Amino acid sequence: DPKMPFKGADITISVTGNVVTLASSVVMPSGETIQERETLRADGTETAGTLTPGVVHVANWVGSHVLALITKKGNQNIALITYEVSTDGQTLTARTSGLIEQVVIFKRREL
Repeated sequence: DPKMPFKGADITISVTGNVVTLASSVVMPSGETIQERETLRADGTETAGTLTPGVVHVANWVGSHVLALITKKGNQNIALITYEVSTDGQTLTARTSGLIEQVVIFKRREL
């Protein structure tokens, strides 16, 4: 999205059963780094967001390679985000629709 430019981004997704932790680090054009982390359940249970007051997340697995996440505030859906891992496990495609429309493709690298 040209309204939200960034220089680089890393995302880490950790899964333990139905508990998913999403951690991101985004480098803005100014060089500032923004780090965020959310932990939620991927079983359709509403999970209170920790980054924005009043926000809840509802996540579900859509097959073995796709996590779908709906972010809501009150009765309003703010965003639908899907995280899809390629069949070879080398890329992650994050698609966001709602207040921000964007597609970001991440390439796997070993830490």
